[in-house]
Amino acid sequence: MQYKIIGADKEEYGPVDEKKMREWIRLSRAYEKTQCRREGESEWRNLEEFEEFKDCFSKSEKLVSAEPPASGPPPQKIEDPGRKWSYEELRDQLLARDVNFSIGACCSRGWDLAGKRFGLLLGASLVMMLMLGAANMVYLGFIIQGPLLGGLYWIYLMVLRDQETSLDDLFSGFRHSFAGLLLVTLIVIGLTLACMIPGGMVFIFGIITGVASELQDGGETLMVILFIVAFCVFMIPLFFLSFMTFFAYPIVMEYRLGPWDAVKLSFVVCKKRWLEVGVLFFLAGLVACLGLIILCIGIIFTMVWFYAIMIVAYEDLFGNAE
Repeated sequence: MQYKIIGADKEEYGPVDEKKMREWIRLSRAYEKTQCRREGESEWRNLEEFEEFKDCFSKSEKLVSAEPPASGPPPQKIEDPGRKWSYEELRDQLLARDVNFSIGACCSRGWDLAGKRFGLLLGASLVMMLMLGAANMVYLGFIIQGPLLGGLYWIYLMVLRDQETSLDDLFSGFRHSFAGLLLVTLIVIGLTLACMIPGGMVFIFGIITGVASELQDGGETLMVILFIVAFCVFMIPLFFLSFMTFFAYPIVMEYRLGPWDAVKLSFVVCKKRWLEVGVLFFLAGLVACLGLIILCIGIIFTMVWFYAIMIVAYEDLFGNAE
């Protein structure tokens, strides 16, 4: 049986067989509402109405990852996922996924992604940084940080998947997930403050010890040791928290999970490969910081690569749920 569809550009594509149509569905070249008809028939129907393709839109469909085909209909612009996921079913699918996660491959593919539509990615990153900087000057940055980051990650993700996107998508988080993305920011801030408590207590104890050191010999050495311990107790949990919850924003954007579920899902999936993800996050952050050290304005360009690397990692760990 052969099929034709109407693509996002309103052009007809096909005829193709069932195997090829399934590939297009898997790669978001076609989805539930795509108009389709069998060869020889005149009636156009939603693709989801065809009995032979209903399983492609089932929640039980396995996770897949594939390269875009050389030809076929253009990708759909998807702002509404069209499917409501529960935390449990998404968690189970993602944890069952056999991912060949490679730090080198993420950096290499991130570099390719950064150059794919560099003007758009640079412009979106710059607008986000300027808006967030202005909002932080009046202590309102935490309100727009989540929606802006969600929109920025969405642009990177759409470019990675060869799907239609524009600078307007930077504000897509305000349109459909503002509350969820704001709450993700507040949850992360709350967890960050909780991580600071043990280090802060050791730091205060170090100050008290420093004062007491003036009254006895050897106090200075103890104070230095306590400050080093405080720094480690303070920084290590913060670094761990940073990359373990990093993907909560794109999770909300793509799967529309609640904020707490998105944070949990990011943590649970990253925990399975915490060492690789942590090293990747450190290296990507180091690259971003080098742009600031070498030439202050360079941070704008290296940040594009940082976001690109992390979105490639997101795609490997969380993306393409069918």
